[in-house]
Amino acid sequence: MKKKTIVLHDCHKTFTQDQDKALTPDETVKNFYKKVDQLEIRIVNEVRRIDNGRLDIPVYFSVCGKMLFN
Repeated sequence: MKKKTIVLHDCHKTFTQDQDKALTPDETVKNFYKKVDQLEIRIVNEVRRIDNGRLDIPVYFSVCGKMLFN
């Protein structure tokens, strides 16, 4: 995999409901899924909730994905 150089620039915050973000949460998720769809791998194949609710703490188990274009 080819490494890319990352250059950081100033980023003025626009979404601030006590969070100081450059994008709204909806925009962030939308951008994430757009980028993930361009990858040649499936990062996560499945996510299962495995707790029984006894401690009221959600616990999840994820199954890793695989290469899509080989």
